[in-house]
Amino acid sequence: MSVLVLGLASYPSILPNLDQNITTSNFQLPFGSIVFAQEENGEEENGEEQEEEEEIELRGIIASIGPGNQLTLESGEVILTDENTDFDDFTSLDDLEVGFEVDIDAVLIDGNLLATQIEVEEKEEAEEKEEVGEVEPILFNTETPELKIRAETLGDQSEVKVKLKFSTSNTDIDSLIDEIIDEFSLSREQADDALKIEEEDDGELEEKFEVEVEIKDGIADVEVELRFVLDSTDREDILDAIVENTQLTTEQIQGSLDLEIEEEFEEEDYEIEVEVKKGKAKIKIELDDEKYRFVLTGNPTEDEIIAAIVDKTGLEPSFITSIWEFEYEEAEEEEDGEEEELSIEKQAKLAEKIAKHELKAQEKAEETILKLQQKIDQLEQRLQKLLDKFEAGEYFGTIPEPDPVTTSYIISFDGSATSLNDDSVVTDVDGEIFLETQVTRSDTTKFRVTGGEILVGDTFYDFVFGKARVSSSGTSGEKDSLLILGQVMDDQGNVNTIKIFLNSVTPLTGDFGLEPIDLEIKMPQSKIAKHWSLSASGQLSLLQS
Repeated sequence: MSVLVLGLASYPSILPNLDQNITTSNFQLPFGSIVFAQEENGEEENGEEQEEEEEIELRGIIASIGPGNQLTLESGEVILTDENTDFDDFTSLDDLEVGFEVDIDAVLIDGNLLATQIEVEEKEEAEEKEEVGEVEPILFNTETPELKIRAETLGDQSEVKVKLKFSTSNTDIDSLIDEIIDEFSLSREQADDALKIEEEDDGELEEKFEVEVEIKDGIADVEVELRFVLDSTDREDILDAIVENTQLTTEQIQGSLDLEIEEEFEEEDYEIEVEVKKGKAKIKIELDDEKYRFVLTGNPTEDEIIAAIVDKTGLEPSFITSIWEFEYEEAEEEEDGEEEELSIEKQAKLAEKIAKHELKAQEKAEETILKLQQKIDQLEQRLQKLLDKFEAGEYFGTIPEPDPVTTSYIISFDGSATSLNDDSVVTDVDGEIFLETQVTRSDTTKFRVTGGEILVGDTFYDFVFGKARVSSSGTSGEKDSLLILGQVMDDQGNVNTIKIFLNSVTPLTGDFGLEPIDLEIKMPQSKIAKHWSLSASGQLSLLQS
């Protein structure tokens, strides 16, 4: 059981380096400082077991750094550091600067505050955004419509032929039908200008109505042909009949429409993935250089999913279903006779899917880093430094004797996320994180995050870069905890720090991961900075070696 005490206090003098011993029960800080005293189990660090100590959390602005291994906050507290202080995204005290806002975890030893962890607080980005109104796509004919009207008279009857050709950039079928109706609806003046009357010596008069549409490279070529027979050869009667018969309806066109779509592309350039799980459909689409990601909730049907994809892409439903990868999480149990065979088949498909996701996650991370490099001047100072360290190889710290052969793992999880701004807001969370070993020894195991994706509600967060290490969650000394730290970017391009604490019932030593290991994501320690606190369960599995 843990006890959390929160208080505000004031006193007349500055605290640093008191000679006498004090306890947290009479420990005071300048008014306005926030103090958290929490009883926790001590953690093992570098093989040495710490006694149970009360931890204090501080937040403030750095007023000065040094002399020695210490820093002073604007509120007056002096914080000492040593070789066991975790600088989070930094490597040492030298990387901090005056003016940084920091969160500090500290313990009180001999009257002095000793930092166990120092984390730089993110600054809210105040980016100016231009307000751009939604512009409806402009639909236009790419060439002048070609209209031909001819009446062939035979006896006291006439066969009237009306033929219209035009091209348009409008490829949506419903609106294209409306455009056909509008273009083919002729006035008497238009009919009179185009009408040619000829006499036919013999033959038969016939009626016909055809609408042909060919869509290619984003252009629809339309040809409408109408033939009807009139019991008159008088020009005025013919004109009246043309005006009347060219007023088409949607039903007429739909009943006679001959639609042909020619897609000139390599099929591998088009990818559609649909994953339906727990009443929610996660949809990812790649069309050449265009990418879409969105979520449908409320147990969407297959028809609703197809309609949403059509709305986003304009593709034909039959084409969508011919190329998509549709995965539906089934709750049905396999029959005993087929269990082993289906299990092997599912495992093979799962392995193929995971390998594909790992590759996409790595590509996404590399693409994101490139984008950040291109706008480095616009980034906040903290993120600039992190990116510089990542590019220089300093982000992961010193890696003594790195593994000659790396091993890859995947962490898959799902659970819930609670808003840090309003704890009444709770939503689903699921994700995949890919890790690659850097060094695996009995005393230390470290990883680099090669990619990953976390879906919170309907917001996607992609891993930009990150690192992880195995540690102990208590005083037993067993390596049964995993800390993941990194940077993630949402769909709007905002970059946030993510920190995830995972506990395992199985020690993470030796050749762990040969069999899937169950993990629990601890709350409230696990969070996407300033946005969400995460609580979930999942598995760590070996991907490849």
